[in-house]
Amino acid sequence: MNRLIFLLVISLTACVGVDVLDIILVPPRLEITSYPTQLQVGDSFQLQAIKFDSVGAPVNVEVVWTVSNSAFAGINEAGQLVGLSEGTVDLAASLGALQDQVTLNITASETKSSQTLRTGTLQGVGGYDITGDFKIYQDSLTGKVLLEFIEASIDNSTPGPYYYLSNTTNSVNGGLSLGPAGSGNSIYELDEGVTVNTYDAVVVWCEPFGVTLGFGDFDE
Repeated sequence: MNRLIFLLVISLTACVGVDVLDIILVPPRLEITSYPTQLQVGDSFQLQAIKFDSVGAPVNVEVVWTVSNSAFAGINEAGQLVGLSEGTVDLAASLGALQDQVTLNITASETKSSQTLRTGTLQGVGGYDITGDFKIYQDSLTGKVLLEFIEASIDNSTPGPYYYLSNTTNSVNGGLSLGPAGSGNSIYELDEGVTVNTYDAVVVWCEPFGVTLGFGDFDE
């Protein structure tokens, strides 16, 4: 009996140094995730926007696209942005009260897409020793979005660590589980529909007890 009580106490304190958190609710938002920063006159570009709900989970939605000056660019029936003449335009996506906006140039030069690489650095919380770098990018050959960990180090005493992609560093609600976290170099091929800009952070999560052990924010 005493042994069972002792084991229970050990289990409940396995994630010492971190607090058990309730579900964190955040305001829903809309984000333009695929757009050209520079669009060549005569070119078209497939646009994409994602809604993030109150727990930060991405939701594919159909939005209303508008441009600030129809002389420079337009939106065709396929939801593509079309370059018409040289100039600078604001591109907006709307879904009810939610809206996001970016500014881009219509030029005679080659089309350049929005951000295709983001990086970050892991750090531990609650006294856990977690270090390493990571990057998320779209493979130029396959088109797949990959998350790569570079010289990650997770102390062996860290209990039940899992890698997650999330939009908050203290919760993985609405996030994407990548499975058990380990030290060294590793590459994860992400689910279809996940873009370089879908998530804001990598979280090292204590899977048995639901708390953050470490995290790293993506650069902007």
